[in-house]
Amino acid sequence: MSVAKRVGGEGGPLEPPESVQVGPFTYTLEFDQTALDREAHRREESLAGIARHAEQRIIVDPDQHGDGAREVVLHEVLHCVNVVTGQKGRMDHDEEERLVNAMSPTLLDTLRRNPRLVAWLMSSGS
Repeated sequence: MSVAKRVGGEGGPLEPPESVQVGPFTYTLEFDQTALDREAHRREESLAGIARHAEQRIIVDPDQHGDGAREVVLHEVLHCVNVVTGQKGRMDHDEEERLVNAMSPTLLDTLRRNPRLVAWLMSSGS
């Protein structure tokens, strides 16, 4: 179930995308407490978000707001990148989590602080 959610921030609230393309795969982006609770119970840990690769779903805690929601989504996208690039299994779960935990807030901050870099990266041509 995809649940629309407003995520506030600079420039006013925006709707998060309904899906995220990672390589050739499209992941639905859902803010769904019931699905997240089910995953947390299954894993016996609390979760702010989870990427379900077999189902191509990213599930985020709907209580996450603004920067927190954006960081959780980017965190889960990085897990998806890890799977899509064949890196899953090259490190254990804890190592992957430490790496993604370190990268996601720093990458988000870097992208925000460098809008010209983002514009250049998103442009096509030479």
